[in-house]
Amino acid sequence: MTEDTSERKRVPAEERRRRILEAVKPVFADKGFHGATTRELAEAAGVSEGLLYKHFPSKETLFQAIFDAHLEAKLNRPEIGEALATPPSTGRLVRSLAILIGEIARLEDDCFGQLVLRSLLQDGEFARTVLAGFRRDWFEFFSESLHAAHEAGDLVVAHADAEVGIWLTHHLAAALKFFALPGGPVADYGVSRPVLIDRTLRFALRGLGLREEALIAQLGPPIRPTEDPETTAAASANGQTSRRKP
Repeated sequence: MTEDTSERKRVPAEERRRRILEAVKPVFADKGFHGATTRELAEAAGVSEGLLYKHFPSKETLFQAIFDAHLEAKLNRPEIGEALATPPSTGRLVRSLAILIGEIARLEDDCFGQLVLRSLLQDGEFARTVLAGFRRDWFEFFSESLHAAHEAGDLVVAHADAEVGIWLTHHLAAALKFFALPGGPVADYGVSRPVLIDRTLRFALRGLGLREEALIAQLGPPIRPTEDPETTAAASANGQTSRRKP
């Protein structure tokens, strides 16, 4: 059912666009770009097809707007802005990768992850747009951070394949996201989500060549599963026993 004329008049254009984008994401995620019809998209947004076209002249512009809104929301997060404003260093490398992995692998906003995965199973256009945006906004930033870490003596060797390392880090985080899309992780990792993200970050940093002493200096020692309240609570619920070292 579409909203009446009086309701449309009360909603500013930008707010209307935002509502439409939020409403159509599940449709695209469920049916893909080619499978979703403009009628279904308009019904999900509670507007007429004419009003949908007024804000978004085509499905292509609507699809692109979903990505643009997602990216803008990410870049407006205070911790990301702070990281972007920090001079290149080992610390910036570690903090920014922690943000990157945490943001990509987070369980919220599953529709966006489904959009990317659905795209990969179809023509790949939306996934290409997402990855092109990531490359544009982050590659130079991470490359500068890797160079600074090398200059500080915190890398085992100069990272000649920095771009490959950055892509692999991104894809590792994306895999954590994809394997949790059914509503929760399909693999039993035996640790809580925060510990899993921490392990992923350390794994990625070692893969990029960060020395172990630099890793510990930046992140401290890894949390043991028996020291993590979420992990021990889950183990207790499953009837497992955990032993702490004295």
